[in-house]
Amino acid sequence: MDKFIKAIDKMTYCHAVEELKFSAVAKDYFSTNKVALYYYLVIHANEGCTATYIADLVKTSKSAAIIQIRNLENNGFIIKKTDPDDKRIKRLYLSERSKKEDLHFTKGTISVYNKLLKKYTQEELDIFSKILDDYNEILLNKDISFYNFRDE
Repeated sequence: MDKFIKAIDKMTYCHAVEELKFSAVAKDYFSTNKVALYYYLVIHANEGCTATYIADLVKTSKSAAIIQIRNLENNGFIIKKTDPDDKRIKRLYLSERSKKEDLHFTKGTISVYNKLLKKYTQEELDIFSKILDDYNEILLNKDISFYNFRDE
């Protein structure tokens, strides 16, 4: 278990470093508000989500989420579309500008994947992907967070 905990801690550290690098690169795009960068990443991972979904996910008020979403929309990073089944609901999507500028570093992810593929079999990577999916699902559970560990 010690190896697992150290590996997760290192993954968290590496992720934080990558987020800082991303922040530095994206500062030209998100100069008005760095928090907007993280909202952008949530929308990128959950295209079609709503402001309510984001507010619940990050445990903030809907009005606070809307401020960040409006910032992204006003700067051309996202667009809102009315839900076809419920006209009251606005769904959030990346704009064509965002897709073209590739702010989400898909190319970097593919590069890392290709390096891992040289070292591991596709089957091993599929197992690793399943473990990461489960790990992420646990983190996205509303009752579990790195930030409320004292409650457990």
